[in-house]
Amino acid sequence: MKNKNNLRNRHQLKQERTFRRQVLLTIGALFGLVILYALINDQTRLSQLANGTSRPDIEQYIRSKAVKEAVSPGRVAALIYFKNVENGQEGFLCTGTIFADTNGAAQIITAEHIFRNDLRDRHIFKVVPLSGTLELNGAELPFCYMDRIVKTSRELAGKDAVIATISTNQVVFGQFSHYVYEEMGTSYWTNGVTVGKAKIPTLRSLVSGEIVKTVGYYQPGTDTNVPVCIIADRLSYSGESGTGFVDDRNGLWILHATPATPELRRQVCEEGERMSGQKINNVVTLSGPFGGHYDD
Repeated sequence: MKNKNNLRNRHQLKQERTFRRQVLLTIGALFGLVILYALINDQTRLSQLANGTSRPDIEQYIRSKAVKEAVSPGRVAALIYFKNVENGQEGFLCTGTIFADTNGAAQIITAEHIFRNDLRDRHIFKVVPLSGTLELNGAELPFCYMDRIVKTSRELAGKDAVIATISTNQVVFGQFSHYVYEEMGTSYWTNGVTVGKAKIPTLRSLVSGEIVKTVGYYQPGTDTNVPVCIIADRLSYSGESGTGFVDDRNGLWILHATPATPELRRQVCEEGERMSGQKINNVVTLSGPFGGHYDD
């Protein structure tokens, strides 16, 4: 089993290096680059909710877009709620994706930056499947809880994601995030993106089933060893971080960030249109892929 895991880890690292190298080597062939200013994220969402300063309608907005049919077999979109055990504050936090690992154990993946790397209060995280119920240990349940952290960005090649097991146990979490959020970065605009040998022109939301086109790559910060995100044409709001999207190679992508204001979004879209020659209405970055096959 250890050798098998080592082989898998080496393959994942090779795939990540190939993806990053491919992006950097093809920059000369891309249409251009632009700094993607001050990306909004949900790192402050726990404190915002506790202070009553976040958007109160984002949960209902997400629920209104949800489809009942499964978009990708074996993957279930879910809402994550928090409860601060120190002061009793609770509320909606973000979106995630429930799936089964190779041993059939139920887990959830979402964006790690949401949980803040400086968080000190302890929390319980409740998971509610958008499909209505979740089969767990032979029972149909309307909700469950995050139980144990399996992998953070440290074990996921620096990608903005965290994976946790889920169960009926109300586990109290302290600070666990190691993700360092980069507000500045560089964008490279293309007509669709390429991963390995595969062209990925579109992604599909696991929440709504909507199809969005890919329009480029995003390199957070200035360190080229940081994993590259991809850019898609989609309007997103604070609170949607962690939403899962799938490509036609069965890869999962996690919604990462979007420009902080409508004016910044307009500027970025205009720059992307000038660079690529295509119409771009909105921009959002996604971290991944998780799973998928891109070698043919």
